[in-house]
Amino acid sequence: MTFVEAAVAVLREAGTPLSVEEIAARAVAAGLLSKPGKDPLKSMKARLAAEARKPAGARVVRVAPGMWAAAAEGAAGSAPAAAPERAESAPERAAPAP
Repeated sequence: MTFVEAAVAVLREAGTPLSVEEIAARAVAAGLLSKPGKDPLKSMKARLAAEARKPAGARVVRVAPGMWAAAAEGAAGSAPAAAPERAESAPERAAPAP
């Protein structure tokens, strides 16, 4: 399996976003990587970042710094779900009178 294929398998099995360190560790432990190389963590980071940059059809999405999730199956594009809305901001101030 490629790094991205292994990451998707690990993420789908987990059912929740994971850190890249956890993804790489689980993929290596399960023997999912056909060629793990000298530094599987470094390779996993690079492959996930490249996959997430795809303009359409990315299989993984970055949900927070260092945290990844499998993209929804059949989803068009790679945009993650919208971020939660922030608390009400300060009210707008009126322009000063001339």
